[in-house]
Amino acid sequence: MIAAIVRSYHLTDFLKDVIKQFDWIDKVLVVNQMFLGYEPAEDDTEEIVKKLNQPNVELLKLPPMLEHEGLNEAIKYLKDYDFIYLCDADEFYKPGDLKKLLELFSDESTGIDNQGMGRMVDVHPDGSEHDRGEHRPIVIIRPTLEFYYQRCAYGTPRLMDITMRHYGYSLKDMKWKLGQYIKTGRPEEVIMEKEEFYTAREVADR
Repeated sequence: MIAAIVRSYHLTDFLKDVIKQFDWIDKVLVVNQMFLGYEPAEDDTEEIVKKLNQPNVELLKLPPMLEHEGLNEAIKYLKDYDFIYLCDADEFYKPGDLKKLLELFSDESTGIDNQGMGRMVDVHPDGSEHDRGEHRPIVIIRPTLEFYYQRCAYGTPRLMDITMRHYGYSLKDMKWKLGQYIKTGRPEEVIMEKEEFYTAREVADR
């Protein structure tokens, strides 16, 4: 059986379409959770899930907690599944990559054990894309995996030939997003704007 974890809070512009890319799997667990240390904000995740009315979708509401704690709680709900995709509410896989990823991860000859990473590109409002380089999101896991920090890693032998597109810098409420980077000790998070690179603090201080 195949499941997906989709994390969502406040920045829900793309949530409906992100969920729809998983309409063919057994379970989509939408995890509605604010990361500990973030500022509370309006959130319509639950309303979007209800209106979508997609049969394989379930909502899991969690209290504020650290990123890895929320992932571990969600995995507990999916412990009987064989594979779990990981995705945020602003991330899309390239067409065909979801099934390709499953094939790669199922092949024991690849030597991949309980987690697999992919490439990530940031998509900006003007349609330009910026490859994140060594920034590798964990995109598929087995439910035996336990997280001890964030979902992303830098450099890994488990890298797979798939690409995830991140639309987080095409959102309307960038002020809130940048504020969270600064408040939670990530002021140097790099942002591309009109092909120029800035840190979260530089953008927020304008």
